[in-house]
Amino acid sequence: ATWASDGSFSGVAGTEITGENGFVSGRRNLERDADGNWSGASALDASGQNGSYSGNATLDDGTYSRGATYSGVDGQSATVEGEYQAGSGGSRSVTCIDASGTVVDCP
Repeated sequence: ATWASDGSFSGVAGTEITGENGFVSGRRNLERDADGNWSGASALDASGQNGSYSGNATLDDGTYSRGATYSGVDGQSATVEGEYQAGSGGSRSVTCIDASGTVVDCP
C-alpha cells in the first residue's frame, strides 16, 4: 500500500489457499484520490465439500455494491445482491433456487 504526499492512497492485496477439502481465492484493491474519494473492488471465491461461494463488491465515491452466489453440492443456490449509498440508504434482494432449478421462497 502507498500513501502519497497529496493524501491519495493505493493498495492491492490477494491470497489463494488450496487444501484437500477445497480452496479459497481472494483479491482486493482500494484507492483514495487527493480529494478524499474512495473507490475499490474485491472478490472472493471458495469451494469445498459442501458447495461453493463466489462474491464481489465495489466501492465508488460513497456507493457500495455487492453480489454473491452460494451453491450447494445438490444444485441448490442462493444469490444475494445489494447496494448502499451514503446518505440515502440501501437495498438488498435474495433469490433462492432449489436443486431442480425452480425459484423458491428463501428460508
